[in-house]
Amino acid sequence: MKYYRNDNCELFTCLTNIFNFFNIFLGLKFKNIEEIGKKFSNKNKNISICIKETKTYKKEMKMKEIIDLLSRPEDEYEINKKYFVKDSKTIISISIDNMHFYEWILTEIVIDGYCEYSNRYITGHSVIIKI
Repeated sequence: MKYYRNDNCELFTCLTNIFNFFNIFLGLKFKNIEEIGKKFSNKNKNISICIKETKTYKKEMKMKEIIDLLSRPEDEYEINKKYFVKDSKTIISISIDNMHFYEWILTEIVIDGYCEYSNRYITGHSVIIKI
């Protein structure tokens, strides 16, 4: 599992960690996101899960802007230095019995490429919304 460790653990909000959770912790063998819905479907409930959209943007940000996104205090960063960051967003579509529709939105921002910090993770978020 990819995670950030400071005073507590925060799982990175990425597809790799979803698969690691099911495959390592639960001992399942999922190869794609659609298999998860099939595994938890039965004769009374049909669950469909698929990737609706994946977008990645690269942009340059000053460390001051990056620090504003951090969910933890960091004193070691050089405020005026600029870094290229990768901003990723994945939308997973979930439907139950073709009646209830949800989107699971995973976002994360990491410093792209080499930087002097061992942890390049900046921030991430996971939310499920009913649509």
